[in-house]
Amino acid sequence: MGIIRNHIDVVGITPEDQLPKKIQNGQVIEYSEVENIFIPRSNSNIKSIYQIVLDVKVTAKRNVNIPIGNIVIIDGFKKIKIIYCDKGRYQKANVLDLKLPYNTFVEMPEGKEVASVYIKIIDAYFDLIEGRKLYSHIVYLVEVNYKTDSFIEDNYEKEKLNEDIIKEVGICDERINNNQDKFKPLVNIDAEFL
Repeated sequence: MGIIRNHIDVVGITPEDQLPKKIQNGQVIEYSEVENIFIPRSNSNIKSIYQIVLDVKVTAKRNVNIPIGNIVIIDGFKKIKIIYCDKGRYQKANVLDLKLPYNTFVEMPEGKEVASVYIKIIDAYFDLIEGRKLYSHIVYLVEVNYKTDSFIEDNYEKEKLNEDIIKEVGICDERINNNQDKFKPLVNIDAEFL
């Protein structure tokens, strides 16, 4: 069972404990999408909706360089399964599986490349407008993780800092890599402070 919204059981909303708390090597974007979903004529008219099951999959992503920066176009599809009661004489339960396109984009900081993209649904609201028309409002969270190769400058700065510390303390590279001096003190404390 999912979350009850407008008397409809909505399954597929990501629980709060599974949402990212902190992104160290990436970014998180939240946005919402409003649309009207039309039921195909091959299905009967809807009287009431019991349950809606949601799922979003990313199928492709591509970088686009624009004059003011870099954006990543994200393509995929969203699956919507609607379990409903029809307006017929017997009011039987019906299942409708829809596969709709999903597209969005993310602005990227300069020098960063995308490693992975995850789409999470953090809220959804549906309302039956007419027998074949359904109002849909879905709130998404897009988690973008950057490639670690784009952090070469950060790694260079860390290496420089390590070299500066070694020089400050007075440890030479030969003593660090020499296994024979493993148990000998690296710095003679008495000689340093006398």
